[in-house]
This record gives sequence, structure tokens and C-alpha cells, in this order.
Amino acid sequence: MGLLAALSNAVTGLNINQQNLNVLSQNISNANTPNYSKEVVNQQASFINGQGTGVSLDSITRTVDQFLTTEVQGQTSANSAASTVQSYYTQIENLLGQPGTTNSIDQTINSFFTSLQDLANSPSVSAETTVINSATALTSQISGLANSLQGLRLQADTSISSAVNKINADLQTLFTTNVALERASATNQPIGGLLDQRDAAVTDVAQYLDVNPIYQDDGEVTLNTSNGITLLTSTSTGQLSYSPATSAQSFINNSNLSPIQLITIDPNGKQIGNPVTLATGGTSASVTSSLVSGQIPALLSVRDSIIPNILSQLDQLAGNLRDSMNAISNQGVSFPPPNSYTGQRQVTASTTSQWSGDVQIALLDANGNPAPSPYSDETNGLQPLTLDLNSIVGSGGTGILSTNDVINAINQYYTPQNKVELGDINNVQLGMLSNTVPDSSSGTSAINFDFNLNNISANNAGFYVSGVTVLDSTGATVSSTGAGTVTSSQPSVAINSYTTTAGSDNVTLNLGGTSVTAGEYVYLNAPSSDPVNGIPASQLTGYFQVQSVNGSAVTITVPGAGAEASTGTTSGITSTLLPPYDNVASGDTTRTGSQGSITADVPSNGASPYYTVQANIASVDANGNLVQSTVSYTVLNNSSNVRNNLLGASQANGNAIVVAPNTTRPLVTATLVDANGNPLLKTNNSYGNQQGYLKITADNASYTLAINELDSKQLGLPNASPVQPGTNQGFSQYFGLNNFFNMNKPTTTGDTTANSATSLSVNKNLISNPALITTGTLTLGAQPVAGSASPPNFTYFVAAGDNSISQTLAGIGTQNQSFALSGGMPASSTTLSQYAGQIISKTSSDSSNATNTANDSQTLLTGFTQRAQSVSGVNLDQELANTVVYQNAYTASTRVITVVSTMFQELLGIIQ
Repeated sequence: MGLLAALSNAVTGLNINQQNLNVLSQNISNANTPNYSKEVVNQQASFINGQGTGVSLDSITRTVDQFLTTEVQGQTSANSAASTVQSYYTQIENLLGQPGTTNSIDQTINSFFTSLQDLANSPSVSAETTVINSATALTSQISGLANSLQGLRLQADTSISSAVNKINADLQTLFTTNVALERASATNQPIGGLLDQRDAAVTDVAQYLDVNPIYQDDGEVTLNTSNGITLLTSTSTGQLSYSPATSAQSFINNSNLSPIQLITIDPNGKQIGNPVTLATGGTSASVTSSLVSGQIPALLSVRDSIIPNILSQLDQLAGNLRDSMNAISNQGVSFPPPNSYTGQRQVTASTTSQWSGDVQIALLDANGNPAPSPYSDETNGLQPLTLDLNSIVGSGGTGILSTNDVINAINQYYTPQNKVELGDINNVQLGMLSNTVPDSSSGTSAINFDFNLNNISANNAGFYVSGVTVLDSTGATVSSTGAGTVTSSQPSVAINSYTTTAGSDNVTLNLGGTSVTAGEYVYLNAPSSDPVNGIPASQLTGYFQVQSVNGSAVTITVPGAGAEASTGTTSGITSTLLPPYDNVASGDTTRTGSQGSITADVPSNGASPYYTVQANIASVDANGNLVQSTVSYTVLNNSSNVRNNLLGASQANGNAIVVAPNTTRPLVTATLVDANGNPLLKTNNSYGNQQGYLKITADNASYTLAINELDSKQLGLPNASPVQPGTNQGFSQYFGLNNFFNMNKPTTTGDTTANSATSLSVNKNLISNPALITTGTLTLGAQPVAGSASPPNFTYFVAAGDNSISQTLAGIGTQNQSFALSGGMPASSTTLSQYAGQIISKTSSDSSNATNTANDSQTLLTGFTQRAQSVSGVNLDQELANTVVYQNAYTASTRVITVVSTMFQELLGIIQ
């Protein structure tokens, strides 16, 4: 029994040392294999009934510290996120450059404004060309940078899709490994290699998203995200789905993005339950994620936050540059001026918005001087159109105008008609207030109108209307045909009582509150009583000049009244006083609608093809004398789209003079055109709801146009519900008629801040003709000296040497601009170039922080990895030392077998 036991023990020792040498050779051969964990043979002494039977193999296990492995996996997620962000910041920094360097944005901005200053100081063709070249270089740099950043967003989005595919492959590997581990454990097979494969796949998943592995006794793993979303179990595996964007344009357009969803699949490939959203879809600003760390949430941050923040800062820069330049450019005109202007804002012809202020549109010759007037008495040339936007009655009400209204107002002025001169008023036109004739919107059939007054005298001119009569086409007064009531909302004052004194021509009118001014004329309607304190009612009817005013008591002189008057005060007599209907300042054009309108009832049967409106009007001449006339205007019946039509007089009597133009052809035409510049068609003098671009053209190719925005302002619809905010831009800038930089897009919202950087570009008209750069502005012609017999000169011109606007444009470069809170940069007031420098500096600072974070994260990962490898890694020195140990043990076991064999042979020899 002793020799057999010794032999058995030696054989087990031989076997166990062979196994040790086998594992040792495996360790040495995989010393440099990634994710390989050193294996060790676990052996134990064998006993039967207390008698030693040698040694047996307990197990072959990996030398792994699972806690350290888990720490490595967690830090892998953090390091992957930090290094991903840092790598994108490096690319962004390379695009932006450093502040103050030759090709940085801030220096390109400075170069652009320097070229503008050179143009202002020394105008020349070469200086104009240099400005456009500098502007083109600047816009190319800003838009190129913005488009490159959008390209980086697409790159990040594509990387998300690649990461999803890699995660899916890893999850499938882990599911297969789980199955193999279960089988190996059941059959007591070695599982060290499977466990290495498992840990490598878990670590790979951890690169892309945060994971929380839970290990089973048999080595299987359940994989969750750190917030508890299950990615893998022993019976199911997850698969992520994501559809990447197809181009950078998707991000420029702020298109909806695909969600990242997790679909759970059973071993048969069937979906279990509903998908779980790991990151929502929608626009970048609305994307949310449940993922905490790893490459995917870092890429989401780059795509939806980091780069959009920088883009929003660039949009602030580009938007302020564009709007500040366009605001000034639209205030003036080039020299020589252009023949036409085409807007960049796409507008709907019928959409209304509220306007305030005036805008001036002047027709000039090729030298910038006023074009000849079609009226023989206007020897200084044609006056510009001064649109009082606030007083025009548009389709939405007074001052609430559609593009149709604007177009009609321009065309009305520049289509010559007869004009009527009365006193200091150069022209009195009938202004249509309703859109149809007759107008039945108020329940009755009527003509609604006011007057358009032009004053080019040196004096302020009062305007009076004492009565209106309407005739049909037969010459019959409309009142005889069953209608004819004329009502007016022009200012009138009730006369409460009359005070007279026997023997005096002075009559005191005691008014009902509102006073008038001494020296001006007033019109008295006939008193309801006849006589009044002995004075016949006819003598108290007509125009009178106010002698004095004492509170609400107004004294007038009534010639011949003293011989008939009695002393006393008479009240209870119905009578009214009409102050001036309106006053027109010297050099102004005014619609009287703000002071009241006139409504004349007409028959609703439409039998008369036209009506003649006879207005009794009055004004004051240069000598202060009241002048009167009855002026006739022809209003076509059964007509539509006539709101704001201005009608010239057909005839006049009394002191008025009718002046006919030498042409009735349009001098300037406003139209609505499509994107290719082709005119849109009108129906009944309206563009309806068509969309297009405002175009204003001088009909004579040798003439030019100049626009001065003055104080015009687009206000939106502040009284609408909900409120529709306005742009607060002037007339020309709102329509984009004389922009230096193109609008964001040729749409109704083309001047918004979003995508301003991507879309920034120079107006193509300036690129093809740099001479169209705005340099000067419309200037009022020299006025005659006081007392001169020369007529006032309310015409405007553009001087060749006027550099007032180019100086203002150049000054934008040194002016502080208001920048809103954007992309982590606070609201500020600074120059354009300084703001550009701040963008670069902030990005550089953020990049430095990202680099520090990445370095710190890498240090931690390296530390954890080294500690884990010190446990699980192969130490070649130790393994080589073990070869001697195992070799000696193997040799000793062999020697025992040899000795036992010799002893058996000797024993057999003795027996034999």
C-alpha cells in the first residue's frame, strides 16, 4: 500500500505541475494581450480516510479585483466624455483662431471699418472696391466659420450613430457571453477567458454611456445605466436605435432630430415591451437625455449645447453687424443714385402692420438733382413724395397699412393728375377712405373721404371745408334722388350763446369749451334763430376772423351788425363754429383724416356711373387774406380697391387755380415682384394675398431714385391680441430696399438673429456695382432769403461730395453695440470687434477648462487601470521565477516515480 500511495501522490504532483506550467505558459504568451487577466491554478491536498492521496486541481481562476475593474469602467465613461469634449474644443479653437491675430474675426472687422473710413475720407472707385472686398472677406469668414461649426455638429451626430452601432454589437457579445458562462458553469468548464471577454465588452460599452454592471455567481452580468435603465439581462438584450441627420443643413434649419431609444429583445429576436427613450428627439434646444456620462452624452452636449452656444454668439455678432449697417445704409443713397430698388423682405401683400412717422422718396436726374416737375408752375423741380405713414387710412385702419396700401400710395403720388392751388396750398386732393364706391360697411350707401394737402409756400396754411354737395352723372344733386346727407367728423365747436352790443360790429361767441386762436379764420354755420339780437342769421353765416379770445369767449367782427344789434346775450340757439379743418406746415404734405372725415350718402342702386363731389373750401393766401373756392372731384361709382386713391380736381371756381400736368404717365412705379424680379399680376388694382418683394422704379431710365427713411418705423400690431411685435425698423430697412448686407433669408422673418452668421453676405447689387454704396443723403434745396420774391424750394437733391452717411457707416466700428445674453456670455455693450474677441477668448477659456478636465480624467483612469493591472496583469519576472518552481516540483515528482519504479522492480525480483 505504501509504494502505490507514493506512486499515486507522485502522479498527482506530476499532473498538477503540468497544469501549473500550462497556465504559466498561457500567462506568459498573453502578457501583452489587452483585457487579459492573469490566471492561477488553485490546488488542494487530497485525502481518503485521513490518508493523503496527493494533490488535486481545485480551480483555475483569474487574479482580478472586481472593485478596481468596476472603477476602471466608471472612469472610462468619464474619461471618454471629457476627451470627446476636449477634442471638439480643439477643432473649434482651430477654426476661431486667437484674438488679435491677422486672420481672426476681430481683426477682419477692424479692416472692414478701416476701409469704410478710407472711403469716407477719400471717395474713389478703388476705395469703393476695397470696401466691398473687405466686406466680402468678412462675411465669408463669419459665414464660413458658422457653416464649419454646423459641420462639426453633423460630425458629432454621425459619431452618435456610430457609437450606437458599437454599443449594439457589444450588447450582443455580452448576451452571447452570458449564455456561454451559464453553460460553462453548469459543466464545470473553465470560464476565465469568457470573463475577460465579458469585462472587455462592459468596458467598451462604458466608453459610450454610463453603466452599472451587476455580476451573478456564474459570471453572468446584468447591465444597467447609472439611473437604472436595463440594457442587458441573462434572458434579454437591449438594442439602441438612432437615425442621424443627413446633412449640416438639418442643423441650420433647426430640424427635428431623432431620439435615441432602447428596444429590449428576447432570445428569439422578438421585441419585449415598448421602447425606452434615452435621449429625446426634437430640435436641439429641446433635447434632453437620461444618460450621465460617456461619449454619447458628450456628443449630445457638443451637438446641442456647446456648438449652438458659440453659434448664438456669432449670430449676435453677425446680426448686430448686419442690422447696424443696414439701418444706416437705408437712411441715405449712393451717388449717382440707382434707377430702382428691390426689397429683400418677402411680404404678403394683404398683411397689415402699424406704421408711424414719414418716409421720403425722391425722383432725381442722373446728377442727383430734382427731376423736372410735370407742372409748369413748379420751376424748382419735382418735390419728393413724403409719405405720412401714420395718417394713411389702410385696410386695418389709420396708420395700419398693408403692402397693397403702400404700393397704391406711392403710385398715386407719382401718377400726375390735375392739381388745384388755393392760397398757400399747392394742391388739394380728395382722398378716398373706403375701399369701395359706394361703401355699405356702415349699413348705408356712402362715399367716405378726406383731403390730401400739399404746402410748398413759406407759410403755414389753414384749410377749411364749409360744405359738400354730391351730384350724380346727370348733374342733379343727390339729395333729390333719395340720399344726399353729408356728415363730417371734422372739428366743430358748439356756440352756447351770442353777446352783442347796440352800435358795435363786434359779436362775442360763447363757446362750449374748445377755444380758437386770435387772428385765424373760423366758419359760422347759420344760427337756428333769425334774427339773433336783431342781427339777421345770414349775416352770422360764413367766414370771420377772430379778433380776440378770452377763455371760451371769442370775439369776431360782423360788418354792419352794429346798426341792427341790440345789447344783450342770447342763448339756446343751435349753431356751430368750424375752426380750421387742418393746418399744413410749410413744406409738408398732410392727410386730413386724422382731423376728421366726410361721409356723403348716395343711392345704393348704382345707376349713376360716377358722382361729382363739390367741396366748398377755403385757405389763406400769402397776404393773409381768406380765399375760397368750390372744387369738383369725379368719383367713379361701382369701383373697388380705391382706398387711399387721391383724386385730382376736375374743375374749380373762385380763387382756386387748376393746373394740368404735361403728362399723365407714371413717373415712378411701385410693384410687387417674385424672387426673380418678375412683376406679379394685379386683380382690381390689388395683389390680393400674393407674396413677393416691394420694387420701386423710376419709369424714365435716365432718372434715379433716393429714399430717406426720416422717422418712419414699423410697429407690428401692438393692439392686436395676441400682440404682434414690430421690428422698429424704418421703411426702407424693413422692406430691405437699400441694404448693405443681405437679410438672413428673403422671408417675412428674414432679419431675425438666428442663423445670421450662417447667412451673412453682402448685397449682390453692391458686389456687382460698388458705386451703389450709400454715401450721402437727400438734402433740402437752398431756400430763398426772407422777403425774396422767389418761390420756396421744397425740393431735395443728392450732392456728389456728400459723405455724411459713409462717415456714419465707418463710425459703427467704434460705437458700442448692445449684445444680448447669449451662449453663456452676459449681455454687454461693446464694439463689434471687441465682442468678436470676447467670443474667441471665451471659447479659448472653455477649451482650456475642457483640456484640464480631460487630463485630470485621464490621470484618474491611468491610476485605476494601473492598480487593476497590478492585480490582474502578468508579471513576467514572477512568471519566469515560477517556471523554476514548477520545473523543480515536476522533476521531484518524476524522481519519486522513478524511485518507486525501481523499488517495484527490486521487489518483483525478490519475489521471483
